[in-house]
Amino acid sequence: MSIIVIGSRRISATVAKRNKDVDDSIEKFLSNKNYVMGLDIEWSLSRDSEGVTRSKIPILTLCDGDHCLIVQLPHLDSAPTSLCNFLQLPDYTFVVFDIARSMERLEKEYGFGCKNSANLRTMAAKFDDE
Repeated sequence: MSIIVIGSRRISATVAKRNKDVDDSIEKFLSNKNYVMGLDIEWSLSRDSEGVTRSKIPILTLCDGDHCLIVQLPHLDSAPTSLCNFLQLPDYTFVVFDIARSMERLEKEYGFGCKNSANLRTMAAKFDDE
């Protein structure tokens, strides 16, 4: 675990390469009871032997303002049950910049998504119009 200092805030960060790392961080999120979570998904592009560009989500990041979990999905044996269940909790809202595309890819590539989400792109456009 690392500590990141931003101004007066101290945020712990865990880079998860094992399911146990994910399980431990999910427990922290549940005990903090911050019901709005930042969710970010990174993609990588690569070309296969036929020159076709393929993408795979290598990193999923969750943050509640006190703790960030950076999940290296390709390093895990399978999608952690704790992560799949956490993303389905009805009391939590996950804010993402481009939710539709992110959730579609996550579902397609790893077989899970999140129940309650808010699209920051839409929210930002509303504030920009005011």
